[in-house]
Amino acid sequence: GYPRGRIIEIFGSESSGKNTLTLQAIAEVQKEGGIAAFIDAEHALDPVYAK
Repeated sequence: GYPRGRIIEIFGSESSGKNTLTLQAIAEVQKEGGIAAFIDAEHALDPVYAK
């Protein structure tokens, strides 16, 4: 799992699933009523995919 209240950096090669992993983790946090933030340093987030 991921530690609560911490900043987590996920890194890897292009097309390795970083956004998918991150969005799935955020969805799980939101299901439990939590709050999460996503900083897209690569400017690669597709808002339609994120929904």
